[in-house]
Amino acid sequence: MLFFQGVLIAGYAYADWSARWRNTRASGALHLCLVVLAATVLPLQLLPGTLPQPGQSGPVSWLLLQLGVLIGLPFFALSGTAPLLQKWFSRTSHARAGDPYFLYAASNAGSLLGLFAYLAFLEPNIGLYRQGRMWSWGYWILAGLILVSLVTSQRLRRTSANAEATPASVPDTTRVGWGRRGFWIFAAFVPSSLMLGVTLHLSTDIGAFPFLWVVPLGLYLLSHVLVFAKRQILPLRWIRRVFPVCIVAVALVLCTGHADPPALVGAVHLLVFFGAAMICHGRLAESRPPVAQLTGFYFCMALGGVLGGAFNALLAPVLFNTIVEYPLALVLACTLLLPRNTGAPAKGDRRATRKSRRSRRELVPARQGAAPWLRLSAVAGIGLFTFIMGKFVTEAGVQSLQLQAALVLALPLISCWALAERPVWFAMAVAALFLGSISYPSSLGRKIHTERSFFGVSRVTVDSVGGMRQLAHGNTIHGSQYIDPERAAEPIAYYHRAGPAGDIFRWLNAQAVNARVAVVGLGAGSLLAYSKQGQTWTVFEIDPVVARIAADPRYFTYLGTHAADSLEVVLGDGRLGMQETPAQGFDLIVLDAFNSDAIPIHLLTREAVELYLSKLAPGGMLTFHISSRYFRLEPILGAVAESLEMRSFARADLELIAADLASGREQSHWVVMARPGTRLEPLLETGKWRPLVRRSDLRVWTDDFSSPLKVLQ
Repeated sequence: MLFFQGVLIAGYAYADWSARWRNTRASGALHLCLVVLAATVLPLQLLPGTLPQPGQSGPVSWLLLQLGVLIGLPFFALSGTAPLLQKWFSRTSHARAGDPYFLYAASNAGSLLGLFAYLAFLEPNIGLYRQGRMWSWGYWILAGLILVSLVTSQRLRRTSANAEATPASVPDTTRVGWGRRGFWIFAAFVPSSLMLGVTLHLSTDIGAFPFLWVVPLGLYLLSHVLVFAKRQILPLRWIRRVFPVCIVAVALVLCTGHADPPALVGAVHLLVFFGAAMICHGRLAESRPPVAQLTGFYFCMALGGVLGGAFNALLAPVLFNTIVEYPLALVLACTLLLPRNTGAPAKGDRRATRKSRRSRRELVPARQGAAPWLRLSAVAGIGLFTFIMGKFVTEAGVQSLQLQAALVLALPLISCWALAERPVWFAMAVAALFLGSISYPSSLGRKIHTERSFFGVSRVTVDSVGGMRQLAHGNTIHGSQYIDPERAAEPIAYYHRAGPAGDIFRWLNAQAVNARVAVVGLGAGSLLAYSKQGQTWTVFEIDPVVARIAADPRYFTYLGTHAADSLEVVLGDGRLGMQETPAQGFDLIVLDAFNSDAIPIHLLTREAVELYLSKLAPGGMLTFHISSRYFRLEPILGAVAESLEMRSFARADLELIAADLASGREQSHWVVMARPGTRLEPLLETGKWRPLVRRSDLRVWTDDFSSPLKVLQ
């Protein structure tokens, strides 16, 4: 997102510069040349080996460089197209030329339609190569339409006779000051940051639902469509009246930290986000300038958007251990909430804005001296009361979730609502509530460590009875360990000895004494409990924070107490790292990077499995941990195995009794693959493994084609 926002602002800056030319024909000719120049990189394709790997320069710079090489120039040309077309339109004799901002609504409507059309029709049916070809054809069609638009705008140029009758042709003398530009940037910054913040919060603390990112992005685009449309389908005054209620509701959810039921809690967050986006973008639409400043207005909006994206993607992971940027953006959105029964600030001149502010102050002259001090005391009281009561219910051991919320949050929430008529004070009250709630008891157990990276927030928690530590990435456990030293060496959770993982390593120990093992995905290091003397282990982990936590004996000791003769932890993407290993170098390869809900598709394709096979010794075995709440990956691996003529089996360890759970065992789902002739009898004799069956309606996933929607369960 940050990349596209950055290129967007570059395109808008170019459009603002080009639009200053009086000669539309020259401006259009320049833009057509740029469009044709950008077409030289088509069709879009990524050339392996031409760029450094993530481990060499970091994931952020690597991703930005990849995207820049792949689509930077075409997207730059497209970014400048929309504002330039609107500028050309504003210089015609069309009846709507004086207010062409409805075209911005049409542009966002097209983006919204393209987003959902891609997920519903293109991705499930067309491979990446053909998609690139189709995109190239569409690009050339667009270039032709730009030419048609330029020619049409020239034919519809105003004559000197009708120019005086057209409002757009009147020279604009309104000077846009830095204060107004700063407001545009701020009003665009808030929803951009909020969109990324709510997406990360939902995927981390509520549930990493498949394609969750599509919903906030769709709502973000929809808010642009609604506020810049010719007719106001959803009046902003309605949203401004209910938004304080929604903020109070989401503050209750954020402060308590509870996520059940996830559908309802997620809906509350998305509703508040949509309301905030409508308010922020509505303020932008209300303060839009005459067409003479159209491109400058769009540049300021793009600048605010990229600053919001940069804050969330670059600064927030460095500054905060948790997702602080989400509640912070909510607080900033409150400042843009206009008081009821008031209009937007006057367009353009500061004098009208100051006059409007004076008139508001004159509504309550009798209380003007004391009210600020009372409100400041109320804001401080909200934060202090919430903090003290949070400590009280924690020390008192209050177990009822409803009673906790009533004691800690009821009075502060009511106090926040009382300040809803004054946006700045309301925002300060909500901020105080968020700050005070840091003492609220956590529903995830006692957190003893929290650390954040590019890949998200990792937490180390102690369960409610104090028996084990857990490594959680969002709401997904990535490894557990008993605190009791006598039991700490036992693999538990998904890796229990009575589960599929135990079967796999009993097979390995029966096959080779000096086995060589590769694992993609470290987690807490639980699989190392199966290591033995004489073995060599190589573990690939993409998140350096996870690697640090797993290696810290204060949290987990699997890495420090392993029995293998050699252990190497390689930071970076597992598939890329595997390419650097010797051929036929491993007796067992374990792919443990796609449990839960996020699927690294590039680890499941036919080409990826072919790579693993090239690194697998004769008689070796591939294993995949595919536990997931939302995706059924068995058919995908079955199709890949069949296409490569491999034997494949699965064990879904889902029916557990109370004694199993008491022993630390969790539900898990595993798949194994091996070449024909590989001795798998010790594994299959358990009677718990069954052959994989391919679904006839599924295509084999390749680096060119995949469709997660078809395996959504």
